[in-house]
Amino acid sequence: MFNGCKSLEKAPELPAMSLAEASYQRMFGNSGLLEAPELPAMDLEVMCYQYMFEGSQRLEKAPILPALQLNYFCYENMFHDCSSLNYVNAAFLTTPSSSYTRNWLDGVASEGTFVKNPEATWDVRGVHGIPEGWKVE
Repeated sequence: MFNGCKSLEKAPELPAMSLAEASYQRMFGNSGLLEAPELPAMDLEVMCYQYMFEGSQRLEKAPILPALQLNYFCYENMFHDCSSLNYVNAAFLTTPSSSYTRNWLDGVASEGTFVKNPEATWDVRGVHGIPEGWKVE
């Protein structure tokens, strides 16, 4: 929908609580977003946020990601090449992997903060999980 809109700095509200398959896929990729919209959905479908912000190099902070369970490829490449991104707050309990979070934080800032759900038992570092060099809270 807004993929490639370099002049787009502010996103519209996205109030949906349940998402359809591939619903927001590539929506803001390579845009000029300064701030991501809230993503309140708790029910995620296959590929729903796939590539959503990819290449949005001005984005420094991810929206809070409140969903506890991930669906296949829902966060795949979500923030790939968002080179200024340095803050993520994600509540999911699903173990990150190439099936859910493939390359989701590849190409982000080399240092940052990842706020992890205290009930999450996973500890995955790298492009499918928490970037190397980031601190975990």
